[in-house]
Amino acid sequence: MPDFLDPELQPLWQSSGLKPLRIGMRSLLPVVQGGMGVGISAHRLAGSVAAQGAVGTISAIDLRRHHPDLMARTSAEGTGPQAKTVIDAANIEALQREIAAARTLAAGRGLLAVNVMRAVGEYAALVRTSLEAGIDAVVVGAGLPLDLPDLAREHPSAALIPILSDARGIALVVKKWERKQRLPDAIVIEHPRWAGGHLGAAKIEDLTDTRFDFERVLPEALAFLRSAGIEREVPLIVGGGIRTLEDIVRVQSQGAAAVQLGTPFVATEECDAHPNFKAVLAGAREEDIVEFTSVAGLPARAVGTRWLRNYLAAVPRLQASAHKKSRCTLSFDCLAQCGLRDGLPAWGQFCIDQRLAAALRGDVDKGLLIAVADLPLDRYSESAINRGLADLDWVSRVAIAHEAVVESFIASTAVLPMKLFTIFTTDERALEHVRGQRARIAGLVKRVANQQEWGIRVVLDRTLAAAALPKKKTPVRAGTGASYLTQKKLQRDASSELASRARETVAALFDRLAARSGDAKRRSASELPAQGGPLLLDAAFLVPRARAATFKTLAARESRALARQGYGLTVSGPWPPYTFVQD
Repeated sequence: MPDFLDPELQPLWQSSGLKPLRIGMRSLLPVVQGGMGVGISAHRLAGSVAAQGAVGTISAIDLRRHHPDLMARTSAEGTGPQAKTVIDAANIEALQREIAAARTLAAGRGLLAVNVMRAVGEYAALVRTSLEAGIDAVVVGAGLPLDLPDLAREHPSAALIPILSDARGIALVVKKWERKQRLPDAIVIEHPRWAGGHLGAAKIEDLTDTRFDFERVLPEALAFLRSAGIEREVPLIVGGGIRTLEDIVRVQSQGAAAVQLGTPFVATEECDAHPNFKAVLAGAREEDIVEFTSVAGLPARAVGTRWLRNYLAAVPRLQASAHKKSRCTLSFDCLAQCGLRDGLPAWGQFCIDQRLAAALRGDVDKGLLIAVADLPLDRYSESAINRGLADLDWVSRVAIAHEAVVESFIASTAVLPMKLFTIFTTDERALEHVRGQRARIAGLVKRVANQQEWGIRVVLDRTLAAAALPKKKTPVRAGTGASYLTQKKLQRDASSELASRARETVAALFDRLAARSGDAKRRSASELPAQGGPLLLDAAFLVPRARAATFKTLAARESRALARQGYGLTVSGPWPPYTFVQD
């Protein structure tokens, strides 16, 4: 039995017919969660999988995109050598953070790995960082990791796991590593015909080669390991097309020690991917899957989104105009060899970092996605809603649920919140509505893309504000009618001056904050109640994501300055752009 297994799962394990995976001194569930980048398998997924006693894997590629402060640090760099230096440093820091967070989630259970593509330019730095951060295992694919033992020489307790596809590759790696006094702690065998992402074949035409079939490669690999006297020391993990318990039992009966799964984990709550990305993979059919040559020069398999199909249609034209460039002009030289940058016409002609980053944001295919849910008609008919509107508790619960759904898409390039109780009788009616509003929607998307809404409210403490006003000395003779009238006039003047000063103060504040945002709107201060005094300003600001930290810092500075004058400023956000999608 695995070292850690939830007591509730033990009966299932005992009846499953599965055998544990043993790596080093650990006994694990025979399931390896595959590494998926950019950012699809980060600390949340990897840590959660390891906590269940299996192998959780962080993909090391461009993890800064999960950290707003690191994105803010790098977003203004553009391209070129300096940009690459800054971005690479941010990604190293992000990897360290993700490993630490995953270790906290795993709590010492299971096994945590980092997957590094051999094809990336910072391969060696990412491997070293992972090992220095205390990762349990390093998994390397997208190329032969013949130098991995050298990089891990000072970390003998870390497991080293290459990803290969046939017996010839296994024999080559094992023999090369033996000369460095190191053996693989396990080997992942990916079937290029059934796996996703980058594939372990030289070209697309090789994907159906029978030498990759598990029924052939497992016996051949086991025979080689047996001849080398290391059959019991190097467990084989197979990946590609594994979907059910029966599949795992079948490949274990053929000699595999465990399986690697990637796509099935994407649909989980714990996966670090955007809900849009999860929805696309969960809803994909066999006929939606397409094969193409990646910009890394390797065959790849992915869902045929609108962008990908448009790209494939343009490949001949793009290949005809391929030419070598002195540096990456779109991103940060993420690959050691890049078809687009290096002018290799037989390779892919797109920026892989930009495309994978778009998927991470939920910008799956540069098209529109409508987030909908089915509702019970008896609870959301026109009459039922009209009855419910008289119940403030019911309205509040529904509004909070609606808001939670909208905010779950806040990381998307652009999210356009619909009003509460926007209901369509059929999917066709929803699509018809969107088509009819396409021009307006396109304008709104352009307006709010990569922007966040931040709220600013200012209230007045009359006593503190009055005390902060300059004192006027007017001689008044006590005890006369004239003195009484003079006092009343002074009070009226002070009140008038306070009101005038307040209007000027909040107007100037609004202008200063608006200058740091893409758009700004003031709501009527009388429409909303406020605690602590009259509400002077209730405003919304549309702020570019890259400038959000600067905007918050400015608002905090303004708050401190205004507090000395008797004003209370509060900041809320970030929100979806509710205020800026209304006509």
